[in-house]
Amino acid sequence: IDSDNSRSVELSELENRLKDNRHLQDYFKALELNATDTLTLFNLLDHDDSGTLSVEEFCEGCMRLKGEARAFDINCLIQENRNAGARLLRFTKHSKTKLEDLDRRLRDVCLAVSSLHRVASFSSQLVRPDSTAVAGGAAGRDWDPACWEQALGASDDVEPGRTQ
Repeated sequence: IDSDNSRSVELSELENRLKDNRHLQDYFKALELNATDTLTLFNLLDHDDSGTLSVEEFCEGCMRLKGEARAFDINCLIQENRNAGARLLRFTKHSKTKLEDLDRRLRDVCLAVSSLHRVASFSSQLVRPDSTAVAGGAAGRDWDPACWEQALGASDDVEPGRTQ
């Protein structure tokens, strides 16, 4: 089977040998092994997913698949299950990375909201409680520029509502 003497078998080598080599075809028939789907057969034999078959993989795989078509079908399901498991693992790792990034971003948003809350809390202390509603403002919630100047440390000689 190993046409290039590399001590391993690639898919193309297996395909070519199954077409040309009557002895290999008879070997698979004797094992009651369905070799019509070469790619599936190769993937079932390639237990370590290396893309090549070692002598051990080939022999052990053929013995594992020996028997009725049911054994072949079961091993197809096992291979598909392995592939699905690998895809699920990749998806899980990707999702974990994305969720960690989302967590970091949400923490940043929470910090920003917390900072805005502190500013709003400070600002509410600068509202004159006895003010009346003016131009769209609500009673008790209108801004008093004098309070801002006092809070910001403006000098006493500046008129309320004006800056230096």
